[in-house]
Amino acid sequence: MSRKKTLMEMSFKIIVTIVAVAILFFFLRWMWKSQIDLKATSYRIIKKFIPWTETIATREPNKIYQNGKAVGIVTGKIETQNDIVIFEELCETGELNQDIPFEYQRQKLQIISVKTTTGMKIVTSQKGSQIKKSVLSNVACKKVP
Repeated sequence: MSRKKTLMEMSFKIIVTIVAVAILFFFLRWMWKSQIDLKATSYRIIKKFIPWTETIATREPNKIYQNGKAVGIVTGKIETQNDIVIFEELCETGELNQDIPFEYQRQKLQIISVKTTTGMKIVTSQKGSQIKKSVLSNVACKKVP
């Protein structure tokens, strides 16, 4: 084999290796930064084969979940006092069942009280107007095991 062909082959192998390592690096980085919902991920793997980006169920840090499904968005401040967590505001809570616990950032919480319930709220800021639906204000919750 000529020296030119060997150099081209080696260059090709190096490029393919770099691309493969880069893809693996970004996948592993994404996986380690995400909150993985083990129950939903296991169900998806067992149930059917789907693309890997949809196989691993992740959770958004500003949402609350029941039965693996997002049922609200946390906005505003969060206060924690011993086993009590107080959310200033929860939005998009139309599918939230207040009688059963929900999950927020790996914590299981049960609603104790809600100060105000609003069907729709318009918030105006420098970025423009924002419509919030199904808003719960000053929601006190207790941590449950």
